[in-house]
Amino acid sequence: MTVKAIFYGILSEWVGEKEAEFELPEGATYGWLLKEIGLRFGKIMPEMLWDRLKNDFSAPVLALSSNGRINSEESPLDENEVVTFMLKVGGG
Repeated sequence: MTVKAIFYGILSEWVGEKEAEFELPEGATYGWLLKEIGLRFGKIMPEMLWDRLKNDFSAPVLALSSNGRINSEESPLDENEVVTFMLKVGGG
């Protein structure tokens, strides 16, 4: 199944692309998508963004799907899902 990842703001600069498509097996989860992001972009992302050992974002990154916020690596993904990634920023 095809899943598209969209990277907003500074994330797109750190990843090197604004969006990318991934071919995942049927029934894939958010954790599977993270694994594929790590394989494709992990070596070029700065340590402050990507934890190479955990294969996950080390910075506070918000992941949103068409079903809302993704809170778990076990969250299922659907065919043609679009997952948007944004760096959480504090303000005041």
